[in-house]
Amino acid sequence: MSHQRLWTKNFIFAMISNVFLALVFYLQMTILALYSIKTYNASASMAGFTASLFIIGALFSRIFTGRYIELIGRREVAYVGCILFFLISFGYFIHGGIGVLLAVRVFHGISFGIFSTAIWTIVLSYIPKERQGEGIGYFSLSVTLGTALGPFIGIFITQHYNYNVLFGICSVFALCSLILMFFIKITDIELSDEQLMNMKKGLRFKDFFEVRALSISALFIIFGICYSSVVAFISSYSEYMGTVGIASIFFLVYSVFILLSRPVSGKLLDKKGDNIVMYPTIIFFSAALLLLGVASSKIIFLLSAVFLALGFGNLMSCGQTIAIKSAPPHRVGMAISTFFVCTDSGIGIGPVIMGLIVPWKGYSGMYATGGGIILLSVILYYFLHGKHFKK
Repeated sequence: MSHQRLWTKNFIFAMISNVFLALVFYLQMTILALYSIKTYNASASMAGFTASLFIIGALFSRIFTGRYIELIGRREVAYVGCILFFLISFGYFIHGGIGVLLAVRVFHGISFGIFSTAIWTIVLSYIPKERQGEGIGYFSLSVTLGTALGPFIGIFITQHYNYNVLFGICSVFALCSLILMFFIKITDIELSDEQLMNMKKGLRFKDFFEVRALSISALFIIFGICYSSVVAFISSYSEYMGTVGIASIFFLVYSVFILLSRPVSGKLLDKKGDNIVMYPTIIFFSAALLLLGVASSKIIFLLSAVFLALGFGNLMSCGQTIAIKSAPPHRVGMAISTFFVCTDSGIGIGPVIMGLIVPWKGYSGMYATGGGIILLSVILYYFLHGKHFKK
């Protein structure tokens, strides 16, 4: 494994497929709250719930995908997930009221959870073990491109075209992701008879979650809640400030600085260990939200995007690496599922929780509250993982 290349054909094709997957996710996540308000007169909390239902659907499917992916087969699970993701994308053209939209969001999220868990499990088999931090950092850049281009495309389309055009483009992106999957060689791992027996029997907690990945993953519930305030409400916040176009620029700045910093943080984690990366990134994340809370100009608004990239943008890839390193090879899929279930839980309930703060303290108060919570989470990280880590 130590002599294998990182940039193989399979790795590159999987990365491009994941770009299209991320594009759909972030494009819709950014505009769904505003779409719900304008189309169905939804409240801020209900609009956040509409956006977050996708994540809730993904959360439940990840639990079962992580449990059964090695038993059913990585190829079969990946194909089912990406085909469903494409087909359900046409559900947004059905204008049957807020109830129909909520149902589509749930089922689309379920397919996303299956597909994304499968593609992450598959791509890890292409990454040399001693370069996991670096490899995951690079592969995570596929999500970064979605983070940058998705909101930018979404906001541009809503300003110049109608929402049907936006949903049509999402369907095209989903199709591109599906087509690319057929060019990737997917190999299932060989399980021993003992491993098969252990994975088939019972419905215990450890049959669905990787306990060794749980301590670091649990922290991302909090991170997900606070980050969701950016994804779900940044468009509404910029519109409230009277600077609608700044939201798309925000995500472009965010992505540029992830592209610059993530390869460095991945290599640093591989060479120097977890704590040297995790502590600074948590502080950067807190600073980003606090800056949004006091944003009185475009410069401060965009500066917060820089800190968000250095913070949450690197926390995600480093957190995944830590979770994956804790698990044996045949439970890597479960470790990925555990990590994303916790993160999805936070992002899923986050818009509802953070949305409740808006009528009370406004958008500024919401972001300031999130920044304070992340700052306090440094202490939680120390007790959950930091003090136990040994290089």
